[in-house]
Order: sequence, then C-alpha cells, then structure tokens
Amino acid sequence: MRRYTCRCRACGERTTLRSLPAPYERSKVTCEWLAWLVYQKFWLLTPLDRIRRDLAEREIPIAMSTLVSFIERAADLLSGVDGLHWKQLLASAWMATDGTGLKVIVPKLPAAHNGYLELYRNDELAVFQYEPDKSGDVVAAKLRPFRGTLTAGAEHRFNDVFASGRVLEAGCNAHGRRKFRDAEDTQPVLAAEGGAFLGAMYGEEEKAQNLGSAVTLSVIIDSNTSVQSFSTSSAGSTRSNPRFSLPSRSRPGLPTTRTTALRSSASSTIRSCPSTTRPPSASSRTSPSCA
Repeated sequence: MRRYTCRCRACGERTTLRSLPAPYERSKVTCEWLAWLVYQKFWLLTPLDRIRRDLAEREIPIAMSTLVSFIERAADLLSGVDGLHWKQLLASAWMATDGTGLKVIVPKLPAAHNGYLELYRNDELAVFQYEPDKSGDVVAAKLRPFRGTLTAGAEHRFNDVFASGRVLEAGCNAHGRRKFRDAEDTQPVLAAEGGAFLGAMYGEEEKAQNLGSAVTLSVIIDSNTSVQSFSTSSAGSTRSNPRFSLPSRSRPGLPTTRTTALRSSASSTIRSCPSTTRPPSASSRTSPSCA
C-alpha cells in the first residue's frame, strides 16, 4: 500500500492519508495479506520458497527472512486462539498425541539441534507444540490437568502420565499395523491375517460410530485361542452388535489403513480466507502504518 502526502484544502496544512488497519505495529503488510500468507503456508501447504518465487513473478520481491518473520508474527497473534484450543483439549474426554523429530538451527551451536514437534488432537481440535527434547517430565506436567483417555505410542515418557491414574491409556495401532505391512513380502499369510484383524476392528468401530449410540463390540478369533473386546461411546442408548470372525487364512488381501488429515489451529482460524492462490493485493508490500 502506498500512502500519499497532500495539503488540506481547508487549513492548508500538509497531511498523510490514513493507513489501512495493520495486524501489528509498523507492519509491512495488511491484515488480509498476512491471512493470505498463513492460508497458503498452513492450509494449502505451500512451501515459503515457492510462495516467494510466486510473489517475485508478480513483481513483489520479499526476502525469505521477511516471510519467516511474517509467519512468526502471525503465530504470536494466534497464540490466544491456540491457548484456548489447548484448554479445550485438556477439558475433553479424549485426545491423541504423536510427534516427530525436527532439526532446529540454534545460534552458536556447531550443528542443528534435534528438537521435537508434538501434535495433540481430538475430533474437533489440533494443537502443535514444539519441545527441545522428548522429556517425560515435560509431557507429564503439561498433561497434569487432563482427565480422560489418551491415545499414544508405547513410549516411556508417558509412564508418569498413566501412572497417576487420572489418564486411561489407549495404545496406538499405527506402529503395529506397519509391522504387518512390512511383512507382506516375507510372511504374506500371517501379515494378511494380522492386518485383517486390525482392519476388522476399525471397520466395526466405524459402523458403531455411524449408529450414533454407545456400542460394545466383541471380537472372537475363530481359532478360539483368545477373546478381545473394545467399546465406543457417544450420546444415546446402548445397542449390541453381532459377533464376527476374522477372515480365514486362505482369504488374501489387507484392508487399507484409515488416515486423518490434520491442520494446525492457526490454519483453522483463517478458513474463511478466500480460497485463492493470489495475494489480496500486490501493493500491500509497503508499510500501511509508517508515515
């Protein structure tokens, strides 16, 4: 945005046109432009270097460090929303968590630091949090207010969380399912049977959720070697579901694993941003709040 200086016709004094609303003091972009950038980065998953090249083609040269600072500013502005989402997660009856390593450049360190990016989510919310390491004390402290069921991997850092008795442990089947998938070439029969067992549980759970009621499901292995049960709960009456057997060893094929696409709370906040890949205005690159 360009601001012009002019002279008032009434008093003759020189004055500057009023700027557009800015997301923060001395911002170089408007609120709409910053929302567009966050939408591109976190909702459309466009890398910043690609956004930078696209802006350069539109004759808007912006340094990569400037784009990074814009994202940092947007994260600060959304911290209140993110904090509210975290409180809502802690007050919920169920959440799931997972994480991945993240290389972080720290000034004065000879090499990249191995940080950790965590995800906490339920069916409505998703919150991403960065931690410098996978400390069990840190995760136990942040989950201390939580009372409910936590779906997590079998990591020792969650031991204190479950040992308190306030949180019910629900194991994650993703790693176990991966072992069956990896064994498809060497042990196709056993891999098919194991994969079918996990797939049958998820299939029946999905049917139960579609009923919109509290359902208890019993899974009986046809070899009669063991019996396992699980339940899903929601508002409504209790209904029973017929028992079923696993597919026989002669039945090939593995069910597909369901996946859920998760977005950060920052991107969820700007879902109302127009679904366009173009910035709001090419003239938004100059400061609207600097005289």
